[in-house]
Amino acid sequence: MTDALNDLLGEPTIFLLRVLLGSPNGINLRNLVWHGFPNEGEVSCLYRIFLVEMLNSIGGRLEELGFVVEFRSCLQESNLLVRKMNLPRFDVALLEEVVTSSSELQEIQRAGWLRSIALYKEGQFYCCVCMVLPQLEMFLRILYGGLYGRDFRAKIDEYYIIMDTIFEEFESVTEARNRMHDYFRIDLLEAMYDLLSAIKGPRLRDKLSHGELQSTDIDENVANGVLLLSYVILTNDSSFE
Repeated sequence: MTDALNDLLGEPTIFLLRVLLGSPNGINLRNLVWHGFPNEGEVSCLYRIFLVEMLNSIGGRLEELGFVVEFRSCLQESNLLVRKMNLPRFDVALLEEVVTSSSELQEIQRAGWLRSIALYKEGQFYCCVCMVLPQLEMFLRILYGGLYGRDFRAKIDEYYIIMDTIFEEFESVTEARNRMHDYFRIDLLEAMYDLLSAIKGPRLRDKLSHGELQSTDIDENVANGVLLLSYVILTNDSSFE
C-alpha cells in the first residue's frame, strides 16, 4: 500500500504524513488525538494549519489525476443497532447537567464535553460524535487505570490502555475477571462494545477514525444514542435497560 501511495502522492508527502500521523516513533498525532489523550487547546495550531494545507495539497493532486475516493457507509448499520437497542429519546440537558457538576471530570475535560453537547444542539451531529468518542474513551481509560492503579497516559516506551482491554471480560495475562465488569452492568458494557468496537457491529468508532464516513452519514438518531450511552457511562446509571 505504501508503494502505491508513494506513486500516487509522491514520497515527500507520504514521508511527512508518516512522521506526523503514522509510526509511534514519530509525532503519532492521529492516535494521540483520536484516543483522547490531548485536552482541548493542547494541540498546537501549527499542526492544524499543516493538516489543512496537506489536505489541500493531496486534494489538488487527486483532482489533477482524476482520482475519485469511494466511501463506505455504516449509517444503516448504526441506525439499525440504535433501533434494536430500543434506546429512548434522550434529553441532552441531562448530560449537560452531569458534565457541569461531575467531580470526576477536570475543568479542561469538562470544556470538551460541553463543546460536544453544543455541537449536538447546533445540529452538527458528525462533529459531535467525533468529539464525544475520544473523550468517552479517555474517561473509561482513566476509570480502568484507577481500578488497577495503572497510569492512563500515553508513553513512548510502553503500550497504553486500549478499548479492547477495557471491554474484555478476563485479563489476557492473569485471566482474572476484568474489574470493569464488576463496576458496570454487563448489558451497558455490551451496548457500548456493540456500537463502537464489535467486529460484527457497525464499528462506529473505527469507521470514523479511518475516514470511511462522510459528515452526512451520522444523523441525529445515532448522535443521540451515543450521547445517551455516554450519560449512562458517566453516571453508571443502574436504571439503564
